[in-house]
Amino acid sequence: MIETGNGTYQIHRHTIKDTKAYGTLTVKHAFEVSSNTAITKIINQNYKDNPAAFTKKLYAMGLGDPLGLQIPGEGKPLIKTPESKSWSGLTLPQMAYGYELKLTPLQTLVLYNAVANNGKMVAPLFVKEIRHLGNTVERFEPRVINSQIASPKTINKLKAMLEGVVTNGTAKKLQSPLYTVAGKTGTAQMADGAAGYRNRKYQSSFAGYFPADNPKYSMIVVIQNPKNGYYGATIAGPVFKELADMVYANDLKMHDSFYKIQSANIQVDKAKKQKQKEEPSMFAFARYQQALEEEQSLNDRAMKPTGVVPDVKHMNLADALFVLENAGYKVGVQGKGKVVYQSLAQGSAAPVDSKIYIKLQ
Repeated sequence: MIETGNGTYQIHRHTIKDTKAYGTLTVKHAFEVSSNTAITKIINQNYKDNPAAFTKKLYAMGLGDPLGLQIPGEGKPLIKTPESKSWSGLTLPQMAYGYELKLTPLQTLVLYNAVANNGKMVAPLFVKEIRHLGNTVERFEPRVINSQIASPKTINKLKAMLEGVVTNGTAKKLQSPLYTVAGKTGTAQMADGAAGYRNRKYQSSFAGYFPADNPKYSMIVVIQNPKNGYYGATIAGPVFKELADMVYANDLKMHDSFYKIQSANIQVDKAKKQKQKEEPSMFAFARYQQALEEEQSLNDRAMKPTGVVPDVKHMNLADALFVLENAGYKVGVQGKGKVVYQSLAQGSAAPVDSKIYIKLQ
């Protein structure tokens, strides 16, 4: 447990603040709600007498070196050490919550991708192979930077914390009924040349992966100097969700897990009703039987494709996908908002597994 008191932490006449006072927090919840005070306390209390032990861990993971991309122009990461000329008594505490070091968005994403990949850090691959006249001239394989950035036990704890950010923390609005998300919001103040931090410019970000329980995609969204607010949860988070929704809509292999969840929920509901059957009242039992039969009939009709195209106009993306895929169709998506067009007309006959395109705006 970490005591954050009134949401401030004083170090060398420098005050680190939270947006509000959280009181006493677990380490997990401190991460979920982005408590700078709590995270700074953890790092400072454990490494203030030996800061090199902290920075060596970052280098050991592979964060201190460029990724060696296949395209030119990669920025060089900067992770200070106690030997750095600009190291001060504030460097370690500020590194704890993201300041006094530099990583490009892609370098940051590689770290999150490593967590999703159970600890294996892999360099991004832009080109899989080079062909000439249809023949493969050269093939490129993924390059492992670090086979295990942390112990499996630590990785599992970190996964739970990243999922908790979305279920219990700053990114609750990113939750989806279709797939799970794990990630972290980021809000940083940017220096503005000679003006320093006086001009109040910010950078908002969200980095993560999905589905959280079986990761397939990792993604980072970074927005510099946003105009309407600046918190990562409200600025970068919605962009992440919109892109993730589009990826989900176009990757039919991801949808099986959603059907399994729905099926499991139906079975749980039936089990609850079965328990209610034991009521002594015959009237209650008859009422239960009728409700169960009606629900079963509805579920059977919903889950069995009929070959008749349903009407999904004016539905949001999640609802339209659920209805069309339960009807047995593959779905292509364009745009965002509500459905305004579907390529197969409502009520028309179309074979199961046909492709239907929907447009949203």
